[in-house]
Amino acid sequence: MFYRFNANEESKKKAINILSDILEPLREELKDLLNNEYEVNKNSHDKLIFEVVNQFIIRHNNQKQRTEYSREIWYDWMMQYYTSVITTYYRLKEKMG
Repeated sequence: MFYRFNANEESKKKAINILSDILEPLREELKDLLNNEYEVNKNSHDKLIFEVVNQFIIRHNNQKQRTEYSREIWYDWMMQYYTSVITTYYRLKEKMG
């Protein structure tokens, strides 16, 4: 969806949102896995992971959103970031057994 030849800004936004939706039900377990690996306050990880989609007009559309940014640049970063978080989640889960 994101990498299709005819992907536009809206379809890229939707793809990022879908990845964050995959992480949402895993949120508590993801906090624990990341905290076990890095011994960092798990709320720091959670805030970073979900603040991106919650404040940059990906998930929500309200006046609090940050709308003035180069979406064509940052959407690519967001897509790679969420893909990496999902991959990290499954790899840590496998490692922890």
